[in-house]
Amino acid sequence: MARYKAAVVQAAAHPFDPMASAEKAAALIHEAAAAGARLAVFPEAFIGTYPKGASFGTPVGMRKPEGRRDFQRYHEGAIALDGPEVAAIAEATAETGLFVVIGVIERDGGTLYCTALFFDGAAGLVAKHRKLMPTGAERLICAAGPTEGHFVRPSDKRRPKRIGFIQCVGSREPDRPYCSRVCCTHSIESALHIKEINPEANVYVLYRDIRTYGEREYLYRRARAKGVIFIRFSVDRKPSVKAGETGLAVSVRDHILERDIVISADLIALATAIVPYKDEKLAQFFKVPMNEDGFFVEAHAKLGPSEFSTDGVFLCGLAHYPKPIDESVAHAQAASSRAVRLLAQKNIRVSGTVAQTNPVYCSSCGVCVSICPYSAPHWIEKGPFSGRAEINPVLCKGCGLCVASCRSGAINLKGFGTDQIMAMINEI
Repeated sequence: MARYKAAVVQAAAHPFDPMASAEKAAALIHEAAAAGARLAVFPEAFIGTYPKGASFGTPVGMRKPEGRRDFQRYHEGAIALDGPEVAAIAEATAETGLFVVIGVIERDGGTLYCTALFFDGAAGLVAKHRKLMPTGAERLICAAGPTEGHFVRPSDKRRPKRIGFIQCVGSREPDRPYCSRVCCTHSIESALHIKEINPEANVYVLYRDIRTYGEREYLYRRARAKGVIFIRFSVDRKPSVKAGETGLAVSVRDHILERDIVISADLIALATAIVPYKDEKLAQFFKVPMNEDGFFVEAHAKLGPSEFSTDGVFLCGLAHYPKPIDESVAHAQAASSRAVRLLAQKNIRVSGTVAQTNPVYCSSCGVCVSICPYSAPHWIEKGPFSGRAEINPVLCKGCGLCVASCRSGAINLKGFGTDQIMAMINEI
């Protein structure tokens, strides 16, 4: 196995001085190359400075003069990808032959991006990756949002006073019987955020069943205490939304009052279903199962929740089923742990009960290749038996499917040969 030395740079940059930061990065690249490294990884926003703790003077609905000055300084400290800073890094990688990954604050017009740049010693800047989803207070300096961080209606920029959330739009239907699981939590979090911005706002949540499971139940209790109104509806009497003179009119049947009510709303948020990609071609390529909803199926719900029956293929996140971010992260950690456990072994032990072919009898019909769920059979490419099938014993699980389907009798399952089975029968 080939080994490569990588340098992980932990160094402070020069705040708001991108050229000085680029020159320091170039010096560190040369230092890493002198130590024998072939890859150097720099921190996020090494050039341009990450504004940790900065608020840029942005209370809700206004920006203070000192905040504008701080943001102007931050904007001027960012770099363009055709500027001298990028050229300096490219020159350093060309001189050393290193592959470098470095974080920068990229300026593109009036928008700033937290970007990772990828440099190849021979080709210069080869790729970039922008952080497209701002987190926390980063939304205050992101121009990607339709309202630039202000809680206003996108159509006319007016602040809504009556807001409605309608749950299970497309979920738990005959075509999609599953629950999307994240919708109730996100709607209630949004309702609480609206109440923090404007405690006098009228917020309604129209639901079939509230599924804020676990500690998320506290969010539901907080929303009730803050005055968020929850109205339950049935699947056969769903809410209807119509445009009115003063806004949107939402008609719904209240199951407690047993009568239809109409809610006048300035803004409606629909909790739509999480729909899987349903990539059957990908599933067939890796020989992994997919359920009728389009999500991949794990090997075992308890014993193998992050792996497939096919060795070396692992599963995590929304490809499995709808789940929130924390569960997706935990699932990804489990999948990576299983993969590392496999890669860390010098030798891999496999079962001796595997199928074996006799290429003399093989007719090259291809049935075993197409029917095996583990991709164990394959064609011999060279030698006197070229074009005949053979079994990869590492991938074979000993299920016997290929043995039963072989028309030529060319496949034998070790430990279950015809002579062995007949010997056991004769001993009875």
